[in-house]
Amino acid sequence: MAAATPAAGDPESAGYELVAETVASLPPLIERGTIATRAEIDPDTLLDRMRAEARRTGGVYTSRAGGNTCYHHRMPKTQWGARVDDSVKELAAIRAKERGLSIGDYIAELVREDVAGLRGRGLDAARTFLDEYQSVFDEAEEADRRAEPRGAHAA
Repeated sequence: MAAATPAAGDPESAGYELVAETVASLPPLIERGTIATRAEIDPDTLLDRMRAEARRTGGVYTSRAGGNTCYHHRMPKTQWGARVDDSVKELAAIRAKERGLSIGDYIAELVREDVAGLRGRGLDAARTFLDEYQSVFDEAEEADRRAEPRGAHAA
C-alpha cells in the first residue's frame, strides 16, 4: 500500500491559509472540548503566526489522505492518546477549566508536580497532619456518638 500527500515547506503556501481558516471556524468546538481557549487560538493572528513559525523552524504543511489537514513544525510537544474512563475525562476537563488550562496542559502540570515531588510532599503533609490530630477527630466523633439519642440515626 502506498499513499501520496501534498506537502509544502513554503510559508506562503495556501495550505497554511487552509489550516488557519479551518481552525478559526472551530473555537466553539475546541473550547467545548477544553482543548484550547479562543484567546489561545487567536484566530485573527493564527495564519501570520503559523507562517512566521514555519519560517523560523523550517516547518512543513501536509494534507493527509482523506482530507485531514495537519501542520507540523519542530515543536516541543508530542500528541498522544490515553484511554480513561469517561468519569476521569470529565473530572480532568473540569479541573483543567478551573485552573484555566487545556486538558493537555493540566496533565502536563500534574506530571511535573509528581516528578518534582509536590504530590508526595502534599500527601506526606496530610499524613503528618492526621497523625498529629487523629486523636482530636476521634474524640469529636466519640462525643457526637455519646450526644446522639438512642435509636436516632442520621438520615
